Amino acid sequence: MIRRKFRNAELDEYDETLTSKQEQKEAEYVDDVVLITSEVDEDEKLLYFTSDGRVRLAGDEMVHAPVLDLDFPAALVPSSTPGHYHLYLDTLVPHDKYVALLNALAEAGVIQRGYANASQARGYSAVRAPWVEK
Repeated sequence: MIRRKFRNAELDEYDETLTSKQEQKEAEYVDDVVLITSEVDEDEKLLYFTSDGRVRLAGDEMVHAPVLDLDFPAALVPSSTPGHYHLYLDTLVPHDKYVALLNALAEAGVIQRGYANASQARGYSAVRAPWVEK
């Protein structure tokens, strides 16, 4: 698992910004951890996937390991391929926004561009049932 940075800052309840610059320090001990961030430890910043599925060296470029706050139920289910998963989000999204979401996830390298394109071509995304192997 990617090592993320942990902080001991509080988030404002409404706009989720840090309450003060002074609190923006990394937590040194587990008891001090308040936030798990998308920030990545320097040792982890070596390689990442591009939107076309290639691996790229990060160098000085800022990269993130996504951490999302969902306000609805979701499930992450292992696929029949070891180390791969299917994410089910229990919310409704209009089709045009869903296409934009698929494109954004593909552009960020979170999903494969071919998966996004195939989903758009058929009008919906799909995954195999967990008990069905490739």
